[in-house]
Amino acid sequence: MDFLKGVCDQNPVNFMGIAASSKIRGVFYVKFELNEDYNLNEFIGFVFRRISSLIVDIVKLDFHLI
Repeated sequence: MDFLKGVCDQNPVNFMGIAASSKIRGVFYVKFELNEDYNLNEFIGFVFRRISSLIVDIVKLDFHLI
């Protein structure tokens, strides 16, 4: 991957969260490392809960076809 090789270093950086810019487009990567405090099961549970919540929100949307 070019990102891991450092080839993408000259590309714009976009921060996650409230500091994120909606104007920057492209493919984004997040690099993280595991440590002894990291609990994979908790992380997977969080991801599934978040995805489930997003699906529920999407289903609640009221779509109107014109």
